[in-house]
Amino acid sequence: MGISYVCTVKEDAFPLPLAHLNTAFETTPIFRIQKCINMKDLSTKNCCMIFVDVHARVYENWEAYCKENLLPECIIVAPKKGIFMGKINKIDEWEIDIEKFLSPAAQPTGRFAKYMDMTSTGLGLTASAVMIGTMFAPILAPAAGAAAVAGAVSGGWSILRSGQTLADRSQHEQSINMTDAGARSSWLGVAAGSLGFASGVAGKVLSSMATSGRTISPFLKITFTSLNASTLIVSGASTINGFIDVLFLNDDKPTAWQVAQLSASLFIFTHSVYNFQTANSLIRHIDIRDNLSVKQKRAFDKMAKETIRLNGESQGKADIIRSLRKVPDHKAYFRDMQKINKDLNSAKVKVSFGGDSEPLLNGQPSKAMPNEIRANLKAGSAATVFEGVAPHDPQL
Repeated sequence: MGISYVCTVKEDAFPLPLAHLNTAFETTPIFRIQKCINMKDLSTKNCCMIFVDVHARVYENWEAYCKENLLPECIIVAPKKGIFMGKINKIDEWEIDIEKFLSPAAQPTGRFAKYMDMTSTGLGLTASAVMIGTMFAPILAPAAGAAAVAGAVSGGWSILRSGQTLADRSQHEQSINMTDAGARSSWLGVAAGSLGFASGVAGKVLSSMATSGRTISPFLKITFTSLNASTLIVSGASTINGFIDVLFLNDDKPTAWQVAQLSASLFIFTHSVYNFQTANSLIRHIDIRDNLSVKQKRAFDKMAKETIRLNGESQGKADIIRSLRKVPDHKAYFRDMQKINKDLNSAKVKVSFGGDSEPLLNGQPSKAMPNEIRANLKAGSAATVFEGVAPHDPQL
């Protein structure tokens, strides 16, 4: 076994052909293990060798080291083929044969990965902030959909990068056990991202079933709750692990990938909390609907569909949930809504939820409960009762 040293030079200091002239450089060792021997002169020249770097990464040959090392963005000045060999020059000095090349991180693919890491970090942190804000300020609900899309991009990139990292570690004979800090963060990234996508899709299905008025079986409720709980636990573990690695265990400056991985885990965790909160509210609102009569369910579904048509899925669901929380007697509420349905139709008035117990009439506050509207209709005609209501706009 022998030891060679490679020098790393900043890209902006000297152009590549002149990088060997730079006196501001850092060195890093590379260990070489000879696999064969040249029987002619017993030298290592042209022999096949394995190279091992300071990260215990094994490279099958020198070309693999040049293309797959983990050095930062820089120019690498190294002995040719990783071996200190040369010749005596004209002034009787030993001249080492060297080669100069860009590190993988400085290549176009490496720069693209770094750019995507930084973009993923921005998307993940922004989406996390929106999700946290939505849980405490329902007025931000319309932004939850866009945040979920941004977070999905961040989570998807995290899954791809984590999977690639594990494959790369395996290829270079590094540990991929959960006990290894580097491998553990990638395994948690893959698991949290996959569970996050699964729970997100399940949430969409549950929301669609709730909006369409379909009954959700206890088995589906338990399955969805279990999936959300698993996502919450794994993403929470991934977030904590990321914070520990970046803030406490990593002596060097965190890489763009480490920060991106942490931000993706943070989004998946905050989204799973939001998803869990929303799912529980949806399940409660489904239970409310299940306890209504057939005619009352029709009134409920009609209001829910109009609410989502007006405000979109995210804001619409939030308005439905907030309204139902404020209604003291759901059966009486929707019984009255069902009783005034014909009058609403004749006046071309659409009813929806607005976040309060009083319904909206054509998107405008009614300032009256259904039983009050019903009492007014008994005393006067629909045209009179609804004369101040703005006309229905089907384009909204």
